[in-house]
Amino acid sequence: MSEDVFDELLKEVVEALRRMRRMQEELEYYFTSSGFYANLYEDRMKSIAGEAEEPLVEIRDLGDEVVILVDISGVKQETLDVRVGDDKVEVYGLIDERKYEEAFTGWHLHVRKKEFHGSYQLPFMIDPESVKVEKKGSLLVIRARKKTAPS
Repeated sequence: MSEDVFDELLKEVVEALRRMRRMQEELEYYFTSSGFYANLYEDRMKSIAGEAEEPLVEIRDLGDEVVILVDISGVKQETLDVRVGDDKVEVYGLIDERKYEEAFTGWHLHVRKKEFHGSYQLPFMIDPESVKVEKKGSLLVIRARKKTAPS
């Protein structure tokens, strides 16, 4: 391989890195300027950088029922574990990150297991016996009845 070809490849890599940086800056601006998405974006970026990822969650109070929505993108179904207590929900799993990379000697596969864990304290008591869990695409939907205070 001549030096000219190597220089051209190096220039292409540098330009690709510049384009990626501009795209990242545009994404950051979009998410952080809207206010609403700023915390979600920052939380997701922090979790992606680490070895463990905390899922995004939304807890909806529907009066006598609570619905907990958990983003389980990338979690292997067979590793998913949901634990529900009187006032707490925990979600565990593993993300199997597979990357194919080209090295000087050819292609190779890089596999990394990343822990997926979220623990959420609920602002009220629920009936663990009434819990229903279903997966809808990359969303885990957990439904439970609230416990009524004894009369």
